[in-house]
Amino acid sequence: LLKIIKNNQGCASVVWHNRVFNNLDYPSWSKIYSKLLDWAVSENVHLCSPIDYINWLDQRSNIQLKQRTIKNNKTKYILTTTKSHKTIQLTIPTSKKLNIKSNYKISTHHTQQNIQLEINNTNPEKDILITFS
Repeated sequence: LLKIIKNNQGCASVVWHNRVFNNLDYPSWSKIYSKLLDWAVSENVHLCSPIDYINWLDQRSNIQLKQRTIKNNKTKYILTTTKSHKTIQLTIPTSKKLNIKSNYKISTHHTQQNIQLEINNTNPEKDILITFS
C-alpha cells in the first residue's frame, strides 16, 4: 500500500501507539515499525508530524510556480507567494546536474532523480526567480 501511495505522490498517516513497543504483549511489533521507517528512508519518503504536514499544505497554497523556457536551453522558474515564508522547499525532477542562479539565497541537494531546493526568508513583495542551465 505504501509503495502505491509513494508512486502516486500521495500521503499516508501511520499511527503506531506506544503500547505496541512492549515486547511482552506485542512481540516483534517494534521490529515491524523499524522496518517501516527503514523502508521510508531508503525510498526517500518524506517523514513528518501531522502539524508539519498541515504547515506544508498551507505553504503550498500560498505559492504559485510558473515555468518559462528561455534561450540556450535555460529554464526559468518564477515563484510568487502571498505571504512571507521562513523556508520554502521545492523539488525539481531531473537527473541533470544544473547550475542554479537566483535572486534569493538557495541551498541545493542533488540526488540521482531530482534537485531539492531550500529557499530562506521569502518576501511576498519580491518574486523568487530561479534559472537552471
